[in-house]
Amino acid sequence: MPKLALEQRAKIAILASENKTYEEIMAAVGCSRKSVIRWKNEFKNENTLCDKKRSGRPKKVDYKTTKKVIKMMRGKRRKSTRKTSKALKNISRETVRRILKNGGLKPYKRKRQIKLLPKHIQQRKTWFNETKNIDWTKVAFSDEKMFYLIHPTNSKNDIVWAKKSDEVPPIEIAQYSKKLHVWGAICFNGKTDIVFIEGTLTAPKYVKILNDALLPKMNQLYRSSSWHFMQDHAMPHDASITQEWLKSSVPNFWNKNSWPAKSPELNPIENLWSIMEEKIDRSKIKTIKSLKNSIKKTWNAIQIDEIQKLVASMEERKKKLKEANFMNINY
Repeated sequence: MPKLALEQRAKIAILASENKTYEEIMAAVGCSRKSVIRWKNEFKNENTLCDKKRSGRPKKVDYKTTKKVIKMMRGKRRKSTRKTSKALKNISRETVRRILKNGGLKPYKRKRQIKLLPKHIQQRKTWFNETKNIDWTKVAFSDEKMFYLIHPTNSKNDIVWAKKSDEVPPIEIAQYSKKLHVWGAICFNGKTDIVFIEGTLTAPKYVKILNDALLPKMNQLYRSSSWHFMQDHAMPHDASITQEWLKSSVPNFWNKNSWPAKSPELNPIENLWSIMEEKIDRSKIKTIKSLKNSIKKTWNAIQIDEIQKLVASMEERKKKLKEANFMNINY
């Protein structure tokens, strides 16, 4: 709570001498009961309304220095507490840390994101304008995903508190982990079966997946209603054989010149892959077969409301995209 002004302290002393109650003084001065008691007793015993001289070492950091430290470091790259302390000369790293903490700042790791070129930004703008009247409940979003048998550890969360380093168990890293390549598609009405891709995904192999897994399911979910197909810019997707098949087999689709490249945050199935990674219980997975069973089980267990929530987020994604001037967004 801020210090009371000298006038407020004097008012407390005067009202106290008139035998006013604590509640009356608090209301008149606009302060806490603790302040009333303190300054009433201070004036009665010491006959003063001034702060006592503080003992101990005087503060080394004033308001000007505090403001300077925060300005030097807030949101800046390559600005460590060590460098800032060295630049200011008269304060330590610990003092810099304390200033930042008291100023409400926290250290964050910079997020990795895809570098966008001017052509990618223009593609995003074009796509944004072309999708003004689209019905997102009639769009099928597809993607491939690689699931590793030995999942990479998130070093940020893998922390062990101990007295010495010998007590901390090491992380065992597999140089080459076995993996499973999968394909899937979702829409507001449901999802396809998940498909496990054997070997390298080629254009003919991809067309077969679309013909066997995508087309029958979308026709079932939408019956006679038209629907739109989305895919990213993987090489098998942009291949001539794939584009020709889509033209003849799918009612509507974003061709290789329509969907913006390097835009995974605009595809809601990307979020679904992350949800699946969190749900898979890796403590029971020791073999590729058990990983495959777990992936299939997790995919099949995904509820329709979870998918619908992701699809319904498309307008919010577009809103954020515009606010970010068509640069990367977090979603």
